[in-house]
Amino acid sequence: MGATSLEYNPEAGPLIYLVGTEHGQILKAMKRKTVEVTKRYGMDSGKHYGPIYSLWRNPSHQKFFLSVGDWCAKIWCED
Repeated sequence: MGATSLEYNPEAGPLIYLVGTEHGQILKAMKRKTVEVTKRYGMDSGKHYGPIYSLWRNPSHQKFFLSVGDWCAKIWCED
């Protein structure tokens, strides 16, 4: 599974990254000594059908983020 986009915002958490994959899924990863995937978005429903080209976190509400890929944009919540 290859990564096509990466999002990092220290206000959301100093070790938290969002990774968009070429299979249309989003991974939430924590970087400590090793990388640990804590959540996978789009596994059950709502995934993109192509690579994710961009990820962007809302600056005023850090738990919401936007993904862009396969001719559409989707809004996600970390909960």
